[in-house]
Amino acid sequence: MKHAYLILAHNSLKHLELLVNAMNTDAAEIFVHIDAKSDIGQFKALLGTKVHFIEDRVPVFWGDFSQVEAILRLLFAAKKFYGGFDRYTLLSGVDYPIRDVSYIENYFKKNASVQFMNIVAVPSSVVRKPISRFVRPRLKIRRISRNRAFEFACTALERFLPSLDYRKELDGRKPFAGSTWWSISGDACDFIVKTTNDHPELLTYFSKTQNPDESFFQTILGNSPFVASIQHNLTYADWSEGKRSPAWIKQKHIDLFTMQNPLLLNDAYGEAEALFARKFADDGTRLVEMIADGYESAPGQ
Repeated sequence: MKHAYLILAHNSLKHLELLVNAMNTDAAEIFVHIDAKSDIGQFKALLGTKVHFIEDRVPVFWGDFSQVEAILRLLFAAKKFYGGFDRYTLLSGVDYPIRDVSYIENYFKKNASVQFMNIVAVPSSVVRKPISRFVRPRLKIRRISRNRAFEFACTALERFLPSLDYRKELDGRKPFAGSTWWSISGDACDFIVKTTNDHPELLTYFSKTQNPDESFFQTILGNSPFVASIQHNLTYADWSEGKRSPAWIKQKHIDLFTMQNPLLLNDAYGEAEALFARKFADDGTRLVEMIADGYESAPGQ
């Protein structure tokens, strides 16, 4: 199988190098989108020819359609390479594999037709995916500031704007949502690319919605024949701190990976084995080394 690893990054240069080195095999190609707000030169200098950098970059903002734009540019770039891959796996620059890459590639080979993507029909109170994500418009002026007070004011203002007619905009499609990170088959990727090309109105609509990185791809595959092959995604994240981003990986997490190997994820999205974890700090080299040291003794490696 030919694997395309698609990485969204904006900082954590040292850790990104560790991630790229870990996923760099004869069967894989690595595509990286560096946030246009970041200096790509330092990344190219460190990673050299190991990766394919997306040159036509976009400035990426949290909860914004710019995340979908960056992911699509990764997908389209990878799709053109070799004429396509058997498997496309989306990672962040602060992810790291918790299983050896040979194990991961064999896992994908055994599950070649499975789409690993967190997905639920919206609205869903269980995973807090309200229909407001499809109805309440998102102001693009959010992009000009990361100030919490400004974001709070934008959120308040958005509640008074005219609602989006998601039924009309989706043209009969049902709304779905989930998590940003996924791994899909080549056929599913082809379907996403074709749908995006054939229905540019979907891009226009989702560019006005809340957190589209968690709903654009889910809605496309949720309304396709691939919905029957969707399972829980493969990325472990610790949300126990109740923040809008997961906790940093610490020693307690490494202990968990060691004690529970394989590490099974089981929640409202279903069940799957965790192959990756996020998020690692740029100074987390020691933790990464401990994971790598555990590859040899892990069962099934």
